[in-house]
Amino acid sequence: MGWGIIESEALEDRSVLNKFETARIYEEKHPESDPPVWTMNKVRFKDADASRLADHLARAMIEGWDSLLWTNERIYVVFYDRVFQMKNQDPLDKEEHQAVLAHCTPENRKYLVNLRDWMLNW
Repeated sequence: MGWGIIESEALEDRSVLNKFETARIYEEKHPESDPPVWTMNKVRFKDADASRLADHLARAMIEGWDSLLWTNERIYVVFYDRVFQMKNQDPLDKEEHQAVLAHCTPENRKYLVNLRDWMLNW
């Protein structure tokens, strides 16, 4: 089983959420951001579908946002223009993680610096 966190506001085409099993939907307040409230979708999917779903998700996303999918083996950090695949290990591979952070906006970076926390708190 794979898991993910996708903000509805990150999506130009929200129908992509139909490709996932929704486990939970809730709102997070981010008063310093635009928009100030994010709709968080915690999703599940079959491991074998992870790469394909990450590609679909990237095509549905808005520039400046990211989403996170993972399986026991791989982590997929999804941007509108690129999908990064990382080994799912603790600690994270430093080079792989640095490549993701180098691609981030400052807003993305503050969340993805600790992406393992997002996964652990799923």
